[in-house]
Amino acid sequence: MKQVLLVLGVLLSVSSYSQVNILKVKDDMTDKISYKVSSLFVVSDEGATVGFTIQPMLKEDAGKVFSDGWIVNAYNLGGCNEDNELIFLFTDGSKISLKSFSKFRCETYSFFSLTLDQEAMISSKKVSKVRYVNGYTYDSYTNVPVNSRYFIQVYDALETINNN
Repeated sequence: MKQVLLVLGVLLSVSSYSQVNILKVKDDMTDKISYKVSSLFVVSDEGATVGFTIQPMLKEDAGKVFSDGWIVNAYNLGGCNEDNELIFLFTDGSKISLKSFSKFRCETYSFFSLTLDQEAMISSKKVSKVRYVNGYTYDSYTNVPVNSRYFIQVYDALETINNN
């Protein structure tokens, strides 16, 4: 099942490589409005058996939509998670390192937040490589992303939706 989700994530990202959109979703039962990104950030091996995806969590406040952190889903990188790390290398040689804030859990996902400076960096630079390190098992995986401009496109889409 995990591999199917990773393959699906890869296919979604490849099919929408040229454009990342913010989708407005209305729950028919509660009439609640939420927002989501049209595709995932994907880093995986050629067979899509090892890797991870990043899904920005979007929130609306005072009429503006913004990123409220990330859900990172890892595949075949240790069973439990705690103190995970993401290291981004950008095409200009700069780097940022993020630590998960989620507590110990034996699930494939963990949560990350960014400072405003980190958001400014990731929203303006192409990603060259990303490393994910499971802080509980120390399994790690490094590779190039499917879409190196993904976060630039996400933040451009947020700016567009907030200016309309």
